[in-house]
Amino acid sequence: MHSNSNHEMIHFTSWRKQWQRQKEKEFQTMLQEVEKWSRRLISIREKMRALYWFQQYTGYQRTKESTEDILPEQIFQQWLLYDYFNVKQERMVEFVLKEAKLHDYWEYASKLMASYYSLYEMQQEGQTVKLRSLLEDATECRVEWSGTDGPKAGCTYYALLRPVKVGVRCYPLKPVVLLTKEQAQRIQAWAFERRKNRTVPVRIWMKGEGMGLFRFVF
Repeated sequence: MHSNSNHEMIHFTSWRKQWQRQKEKEFQTMLQEVEKWSRRLISIREKMRALYWFQQYTGYQRTKESTEDILPEQIFQQWLLYDYFNVKQERMVEFVLKEAKLHDYWEYASKLMASYYSLYEMQQEGQTVKLRSLLEDATECRVEWSGTDGPKAGCTYYALLRPVKVGVRCYPLKPVVLLTKEQAQRIQAWAFERRKNRTVPVRIWMKGEGMGLFRFVF
């Protein structure tokens, strides 16, 4: 019995790893498909309406020299797709998936729409990075971090980032905006003052007025 139990555990572990890899692959494919179709389907008028509100929240001002790879434009593209509501009160990722008939990706779209940028303290612990929210009391989570640009063991970092759950793991959706401790303290103080006497959940606030946190880095 003990041998069979070990065999079943190994089989389950192997299956879960394979299942997780498939989820991550599908998630990356979904990001690419949504980006591709959004360029075709979202009208210039809708993009300009979204840009107006993004600029109101963040203070960003697009110029003729602005390119798609600069930080404000990358953040705007995410906000446009996953946070902004169009005139029909639907998020653009919902609009794109329906129009392009990408019905297999609703699971991942819902995770993206539920996610949001926030201010975190980060510490490397083993194979994962522990995040402690500086805007929500006692809120913690762990994210997987690929590449060499993650926090070093034993060091504390600060960042604006967007954790997204894919399968059973969480990943930071790029770009991740690393901050100095002083920047993090200023952002935390600003957010505390803005949210004083308000009952709106951080998740909702961060998709609108809370995007003002980016005024400190743009």
